[in-house]
Amino acid sequence: MRWWRRVQTRTAISATLVVAAALAVLVAGLVLVQRVMLTDALVGLTRDQGALVAAAVAGSGTAGVDVIPPTLGDEVIVQVLAPDLRVVAASPSIDGEAPIVSAGQPAGQVRTEVRRLPFVNETRYAVVVQGVATSTGVVTVVAARSLASVDAATWSAIQAGALAFPLGVLVVALVTYRAAGRALRPVETMRRHVAEITAHDLSERVPDPGSGDEISRLAATLNAMLTRLEVAAAGQRRFVSDASHELRSPLATIRVTAEVAATHPTPADWRTDAEVVLAEAARLEELVDALLLLARDDEHGLAIATREVDLADLVTQEAARLRRVSPADVGVELDPVVVRGDRDSLSRAVRNLTDNAARYATSRVDLRLSAKDGRAVLEVSDDGPGIPTDRLEAVFDRFVRLDPSRDRDTGGSGLGLPIARAIARAHGGTLHAAATPPGTGARFVLEVPLAPQPPSAASR
Repeated sequence: MRWWRRVQTRTAISATLVVAAALAVLVAGLVLVQRVMLTDALVGLTRDQGALVAAAVAGSGTAGVDVIPPTLGDEVIVQVLAPDLRVVAASPSIDGEAPIVSAGQPAGQVRTEVRRLPFVNETRYAVVVQGVATSTGVVTVVAARSLASVDAATWSAIQAGALAFPLGVLVVALVTYRAAGRALRPVETMRRHVAEITAHDLSERVPDPGSGDEISRLAATLNAMLTRLEVAAAGQRRFVSDASHELRSPLATIRVTAEVAATHPTPADWRTDAEVVLAEAARLEELVDALLLLARDDEHGLAIATREVDLADLVTQEAARLRRVSPADVGVELDPVVVRGDRDSLSRAVRNLTDNAARYATSRVDLRLSAKDGRAVLEVSDDGPGIPTDRLEAVFDRFVRLDPSRDRDTGGSGLGLPIARAIARAHGGTLHAAATPPGTGARFVLEVPLAPQPPSAASR
């Protein structure tokens, strides 16, 4: 059944079956219509010829033999029946035969029948019966015409249809098969190209037939998907490489410290070594926690608790902490703002933003919190070197450091801003770096929806 799995074959067979059914109905309909039209024509001709005899009977007032005109020919047979259904006149070809009908017809009325005659069983006849009033009573005039020509024409049409039907179906099958194959050829070409693309090299693209149809749009969609996969794979490789590099530094420090302590065991240096190991272990824990958080965000988004959080109080606490750990001046402008979310996650996002600002600030960090259009807006600014306009989005990439000369101890891991954006997104908000004039510092804007107010508070 492998042949049936091919779209080209299924399309050709399905189309052929539909066309075959349509052709069968069409041929049968044409044969039927032809037979009906020919039969109606012969019936009408027979009626006209019978009307001539009826007119002659009515004109003579009697039912004599001379009422049958010789011009009727041999194709039509006529009988004239007396009121008692006795044959008083008949065409020469049926002279002496029994009456064609067994019942007369009222004067002025005509009836039409299609049946076999008592003395001719080979074919059917169109029979027209009409009554004519005479001095001796109602005379019945019967005219009949053979339908053999109709049967012959019908049989000829059936034979022609029987010959044309399989030829037509065969032509449709061949044409449909070739047309489906031609239409699907670009798909097969794209399939071969996609089969050759591996995870190690996603730079290949499938050929676009340029036809502007569904196949062309499929090629464009596949190429766009390959581009996204290439970008994602490159980002994943870069992420793994950067993560490995970040984790290697504290691990190396711990290993060197342990090796030195093992080689030169000095009780006086035990506390110093322990402090170094604990500091690097804390750094490792922080990195692993950040990586796990970003991995959860990539997989299915961050799960957050939803309760009311006083964002103004949270920002006040972060400002106080920043004053203790940073030499920079910290300016704060706060409006009372309450949001719904996870306090620990929001605190982490604010801390990441303030730590980033303190790391770059020359002398001052400003925190400004306000409410606007149903959203809490937190702006974190510093007076450092600022961010180039073309790197405003790049700062949210993982392990990105705008200043490559900064060492890792002072520059952080490069995960703070991506984590802050993930937290903002989990709360239905946004985080972006605003454009600022060169040399005026950087400004990050965090927006989170406000907590809905109770109806009573909203009415006031």
